[in-house]
Amino acid sequence: MNKLTLLVFLSIFSTTHLLAQPCSLPGMTPSSAIPVCGTTPFVQPVLANCSGQPVAIRGCTDLATSDRAFWYKFTCYQTGTLGFVIRGVDVNDDYDWCLFDITGRNPNDVFTNNTLQVSLNLYGVGSEPSPPFPQTPTGCTPSGSGDVHCSGAANSNSPFNRMPTITAGREYLLMVNNFTVSTQGYTLTFTGGTASITDPVLPRLTRASSACDTRIVKVKLNKKMKCNSLAADGSDFTIN
Repeated sequence: MNKLTLLVFLSIFSTTHLLAQPCSLPGMTPSSAIPVCGTTPFVQPVLANCSGQPVAIRGCTDLATSDRAFWYKFTCYQTGTLGFVIRGVDVNDDYDWCLFDITGRNPNDVFTNNTLQVSLNLYGVGSEPSPPFPQTPTGCTPSGSGDVHCSGAANSNSPFNRMPTITAGREYLLMVNNFTVSTQGYTLTFTGGTASITDPVLPRLTRASSACDTRIVKVKLNKKMKCNSLAADGSDFTIN
């Protein structure tokens, strides 16, 4: 084996090895999905190249992979329609997505049970000379149609699904797949629907405890909070 052949072999082996790494970062598996709520755009600036299992879908013959995918979870607090938009930073980026209802289920059931699918969009421009829509944005919007759009950019295809009705008390999982292996990231914004995915319960203190030296006080609230919504200097709390 000459030097050039060896270098090519090592390069192919290295690339294959890197691509074969399973998705394991927080947010890149169903069980470690990122909690989302409210209407403030969620920015996903960091993307990773990794491999994942195909998800179980219905309505398309295409393979819906979870390679390079991030997962988001939320609870519905008010029944209504769900609207959201995924907008790539780069206009050439293609993001596929699938929404699942995982109420009472193991999150990993999305890999084997296609009845959990609520809405699916695999739209992509590809080599279509005159696509009806650009690659990005995509999502569920008031002007969207249908609950399933498969791959490709034929005239009847669209990156926008109709807004599905979600039900209070049920839990949902949204997979966003980085199909074009972008490094630019995207924003995810929940907008346009009548449903609420924001917990209406006001935050309050349920418990506080301190060690003997009283230098550290641990507090427990009645609901999960975003860290950046609390003052870093602790001024949200007072000790009487």
